[in-house]
Amino acid sequence: MVQKRQAVIDHLANLDTSPLGVAFSEPLRHPMPVTASAKDRYEGFTGMNRHMILHGEVVDYGSKENSLRAISLLGYISERLSRSGFETEGRTPERQVDGGT
Repeated sequence: MVQKRQAVIDHLANLDTSPLGVAFSEPLRHPMPVTASAKDRYEGFTGMNRHMILHGEVVDYGSKENSLRAISLLGYISERLSRSGFETEGRTPERQVDGGT
């Protein structure tokens, strides 16, 4: 699973190699708390984390701060994909969501 995640991160980070594209991709090149594994999280970690939410380790994630974190992350990834030439590969975000090719 870690290898697949890294492959996706590498793909997104390398879609646009212009100086601006590299700058926008910089956050993807570093581990994010939302995807940190149990061994990567420090003792007492309280941030939003996918694993902790899915497996019921935390139930207080429904805060305004965590909602804004999620919206921010989704907005960033959406903007990154739209600026990366995603459409030039014959795929649009809408077609990917609908299951089209």
